[in-house]
Amino acid sequence: MMMLSPWVQASNPLNPGNPHKDTAAEVALNQLNLSELNADWWKPLADHTQREATSEKLIQLLNQAWMNTPADQQDDIEELITSIKRMLGTLKQLQQQPTLTTTIETPNFSQGNVSWQDWLESLRKNQAAQTSVSEASLEIAQKEAGQKLLSRQVDDLTAHYLSETKPNLQTSLLLIEKRLMWLISRESLRLEKAQLAATKQRAESIEQHFKYIQNNLIITDNDIKNLQRKADQLNKTIEQLNDKLRNLQAILPTIMGDDSLTQAKQLQTKLAVLKTQQNLLHAQTQLSWNWLSETYVTRKQQPIPNWNSAQRQRLNDENSYLNDFNQQTHELKQRIERFREQTLSAMTITDINLASRDLAQAKRIYQQLLEQSALLSSKQQSISQQLADNNTLLQLLELQLRLDDGQLKGSLHNISRTAQDAWNTTLGWLNTSLFKMGETPVTTAGIMRVVLIILIAWWFSHWLRKAISRLAGRNQKIADATIYTLNRVLHYLIMLIGIMVALSSIGLDFSNVAWIAGALSVGIGFGLQSIVNNFVSGLIIMFERSLKVGDFLELQSGVTGTVSQINMRSTIIRTPDNLEIVVPNSEFISGRVVNWTLTDNDRRLRIPFSVEYGTDKELVVRLIMQAARNVPYTLEDKNHEPQVWMTRMGDNGLEFELLVWVRQGVDVDIEVRRAESLQGLSAAYLWEIESTLRNASIGMPFPQRDHYIRSILGQNSLEGFVQALNALKPPSTTSHQQKQS
Repeated sequence: MMMLSPWVQASNPLNPGNPHKDTAAEVALNQLNLSELNADWWKPLADHTQREATSEKLIQLLNQAWMNTPADQQDDIEELITSIKRMLGTLKQLQQQPTLTTTIETPNFSQGNVSWQDWLESLRKNQAAQTSVSEASLEIAQKEAGQKLLSRQVDDLTAHYLSETKPNLQTSLLLIEKRLMWLISRESLRLEKAQLAATKQRAESIEQHFKYIQNNLIITDNDIKNLQRKADQLNKTIEQLNDKLRNLQAILPTIMGDDSLTQAKQLQTKLAVLKTQQNLLHAQTQLSWNWLSETYVTRKQQPIPNWNSAQRQRLNDENSYLNDFNQQTHELKQRIERFREQTLSAMTITDINLASRDLAQAKRIYQQLLEQSALLSSKQQSISQQLADNNTLLQLLELQLRLDDGQLKGSLHNISRTAQDAWNTTLGWLNTSLFKMGETPVTTAGIMRVVLIILIAWWFSHWLRKAISRLAGRNQKIADATIYTLNRVLHYLIMLIGIMVALSSIGLDFSNVAWIAGALSVGIGFGLQSIVNNFVSGLIIMFERSLKVGDFLELQSGVTGTVSQINMRSTIIRTPDNLEIVVPNSEFISGRVVNWTLTDNDRRLRIPFSVEYGTDKELVVRLIMQAARNVPYTLEDKNHEPQVWMTRMGDNGLEFELLVWVRQGVDVDIEVRRAESLQGLSAAYLWEIESTLRNASIGMPFPQRDHYIRSILGQNSLEGFVQALNALKPPSTTSHQQKQS
């Protein structure tokens, strides 16, 4: 026996002969005070040597505090004290429970070869054990998160309590209650972790036993025949259930009526539909299990390393089937719950209005439906268990496939499988309904398809217009404005067809013209009137050809320039200053527009000028005609002769006008294009006229004015005005001026 040192014996609280009774736990116990709790007041409760005494001391203090509290305040703390006492009892029970020690039975590995049924039983046991471990681990993880949250709350409450100068009794009781909750949660978590460790040990033992049975499994021809016979029976059952489901779905719309008995019969038919769907789903899951089992036993009986393509594809299909079955199971469960709610609601209404034999019969039907729907809910568990078995067997087959393929091929298979799963997930997300247009559901894939079709239409329109422009560029007889109009019309037509095809691809019905017209009329009335007005005006402009690209315009607002683009909503005009002005198309329809190049690019300018009286008029005409010919913009032929007219004898001289023809537009050379504005052309001719007249010494008149002064300072003559002005000046200034003179 090992001997303890005197110091250890003296400090050991378990030593009955310990003379030092004031250990740390005992000191904390003696110092326990409800009005002044320290941060470590609870530690004696966690010490198995002091927990009993600490609990009794705490209960004693609680009773004493309640007795010392005034009678009118005892009700406020009585509930807290009762809760604390109950928690102390719960904590004591948890602390007294011993840590679980699980005795694991050693599997019997000497039983030799096993049958297919033994393998199935061992498979289900192994699956149940693994499921128990997963569920227990998840529950413990959730409780650990709750324990951490509770620990933070207790720490915050303790910090707040210690910061108070004189905390009241109720605050102390709240702190004690919160700390006891934390201790109970910790003890409960300790026991559950011990239980999880035991569950894991048991699951490991069951898994070892399953591996042994799997290695010693002997498959006979009779097992394969039984599976094939079972598959044939399931296929026949599935066909019968499909026929029955179609008949029930056809009968359901024919049951019509508002009375309670008819509604009860409708619910009966709905329940029959749900029951048939459930049986069909169960049969399909069993058929899937049967195929997986047949594949497994076949591979076990004839272990061929190479898997054929049909087996690989079927394995992928089974994985997809399993996902579909899980989704169908979830949806069927929700439909059964909704059916129960609907039946309860109908039964409640029947109870309120119960007054006849039909209503009593309807009530009996409702009660039967509730009982049968409860059976459907319980059967869902068997379907879920079957799906779990399918998943386990599928994983075993996939593991065997990876082992037979090797590491490299298995890795490639995993990558392919992951990509396939991602693709299936993406397809599921794309085909999820986002909203409805009328009765047509719109999905993400539908929206993407609409955008893609519109982009294709725009791309086709772009390249078609580009090809037409290139072909027209080789033929000089076709005007650019005609090509521009044709391209615009084709673009609008192709985009309209593309939008209609795109919307039709998501199921939008264009046959309901009244609905579309109503929607458009509402939209136009509230905010699209201006847009539609400009769009229609643009179409009128292009088809009417009152103006086209390249025309020189003068708007009512005074803006002048060349048309560069005619768009859906507006027309762009480029001014001589190279400014681009966006003008709504409606202005060209409702306002006055001067088109200088509508039918002809030739136009006549009137350049006014004047000369002094007495100038030779014939000389002026000859000089100005020559000056007009010197300007490069002047047209001179039999239909476009320059002329000089004397228009008026003005106040200051003879007034003339030069009438000259010029050509403006896209058909002229670069020099003329630089002077496309009226001001530019007039400036060129005025420059030449002024130079010609100045070189000929012909004066140009300007206004002259004679001013007659009748009386200033009372004088009618200039001499009298000077004398009167001198008289107003100071004498010194007058004498100084006389000396200077």
